[in-house]
Amino acid sequence: MRWIGYFLHALLVLGLVMAYVAPVMDPRTFWPPAFAGLAFPLLFLGNLGFGLLWLVTRRWKGFALAVVLLLPAIQVLPRYLQWGGTRETAAAESPSERLRVLSWNVRIFNKNVADTRFAGRDDMLAAMRQEEADIVCLQEYFSIASSPYGDHNQRMAEQVGLEHQAVWEAIVDRQGRMWGLGIFSRYPVLRQGAIDFPENVLNGCQWADIDAPGGVIRVFNLHFQSIQISHEIYSAGSAIDDIRDSGARNALLRKLLYAFRYRAAQADRVAEAVAASPYPVLLCGDFNDPPESYAYRTARGRLQDAFVEAGSGLGRSHATLPGVRIDYIMPDTGWRVTEYKHIALPISDHFPVLAELQR
Repeated sequence: MRWIGYFLHALLVLGLVMAYVAPVMDPRTFWPPAFAGLAFPLLFLGNLGFGLLWLVTRRWKGFALAVVLLLPAIQVLPRYLQWGGTRETAAAESPSERLRVLSWNVRIFNKNVADTRFAGRDDMLAAMRQEEADIVCLQEYFSIASSPYGDHNQRMAEQVGLEHQAVWEAIVDRQGRMWGLGIFSRYPVLRQGAIDFPENVLNGCQWADIDAPGGVIRVFNLHFQSIQISHEIYSAGSAIDDIRDSGARNALLRKLLYAFRYRAAQADRVAEAVAASPYPVLLCGDFNDPPESYAYRTARGRLQDAFVEAGSGLGRSHATLPGVRIDYIMPDTGWRVTEYKHIALPISDHFPVLAELQR
């Protein structure tokens, strides 16, 4: 039995080492660390469990190995778990220099929810208004031009109070229905543009130069490649069935591998655009990747992670996957993050995340 324990611990050690490597290893070059990075919390807990087991049974070599392997996690864990909560800092010279930012994957406002079109849409708009955000970045945005019921550009102006808008249209059909991304602001939008992701026409990154208090900033709003498995068609039960089925399991692994590689290429493009910005940057979006990933590290670059600066708890942003954080707000270093929270509204498959910034 002892050798079985050693073997299992050795596998966990290998996995944790690869997880540590994942942020710096391009999955287009070598992909196994990307899978390990995805499983980092489980690998960490597994190694911690074996460390405690070796301590209790006085297997000192195994205990020493576990301790050595867990030490690098001191730098990784703050991106997953925060104890301090919101950290208030000194007030800005003028209250107008405070900026409240909200980012949310709204799942096309639940347009395709069975039996109830746009279910929860008005609750989403009400939540945005209640938070009094100055800038809102929406992923999986949807609007129907000249439709009183579905013109969300107009609804964002009238119901949320954000009349300055930059919308990136990934697809527009003959009926005037638009799928894409949207940046909505209390302050004027001076210029706007986009970074196309040729890997998937529905994924992309837009930017807008906003005349915010304290000076112009460039806001990036992105949606990285997903594995294209919806919660509605891929429940926990069907997932278990697919794991047992080798064909479905292989298909799922291929989707994960392609998504890792696509997100790596997309993150490289975003990092180049962020580095070239003539203004301070605010980066928001649905990364579809956890903090221990190449896409997160590359896109973040020199930026702050608002959760790390002022978050609390696990920072969960996915409504159906416990403890998973794949939605981010990343301000430039010139900002001070005075508040961060995720808003536990199970209206979309993502929770909105909000940060208050000062400079």
